[in-house]
Amino acid sequence: MHEIMIIGSGGLAKEFYTIIKAINKIEKKYIFLGFADVENEGKVIIDGHKIIGDDDFVIKKFRKSLIVIGIGDTKRRKIISEKFEANNFKFPNIIHPTAAGDWENISFGKGNIISANSTFEAHINIGDFNYFNKNTTIGHDVIIGSYCQLNAGANISGSVEIDNCSLIGAGANIYQGVKIENNTTVALGTSIFNNTKSDSTYLGNPGKRI
Repeated sequence: MHEIMIIGSGGLAKEFYTIIKAINKIEKKYIFLGFADVENEGKVIIDGHKIIGDDDFVIKKFRKSLIVIGIGDTKRRKIISEKFEANNFKFPNIIHPTAAGDWENISFGKGNIISANSTFEAHINIGDFNYFNKNTTIGHDVIIGSYCQLNAGANISGSVEIDNCSLIGAGANIYQGVKIENNTTVALGTSIFNNTKSDSTYLGNPGKRI
């Protein structure tokens, strides 16, 4: 078993804890140590687990622990991950037991989180520190960069490419062969039929840049 802790203590951090808990019900893989945050040390977050200190405390005291970054903001997630990487921490890929995928034909980086009932097809390439919320579907031959977030019920068709730090809203649809450029936000329920431009937000059906 591996010691593991979550950086962050908000709603997303609690969601990630429930995935770890679900994994342990199937197979005892992790010893959960607690949460790390910059304030409210000692506060109970869930199931009696507390905030045990801030990032620097974790780096000083828990160098052998695995790290999960439970931060929704992609820029903060990147900064925090780089801080812990510089101190040689390891970041497991955490996959809910109900997620389905052709795992032998899926390439993962590190620090990815996959929530319940998500589905992954064949020949998918995934970078680092991405979050796939509940009921996301990822089609064949998809490429996903790093620090992306796909919210609940997002549907990604085959041969789509999603570049770094992009946010795909709940229930959004990305159609076959589309490229989502860096730092794109696709709003809730939006359908994207054509390539996006970087550093942009899209809304509607069909999705338009706003």
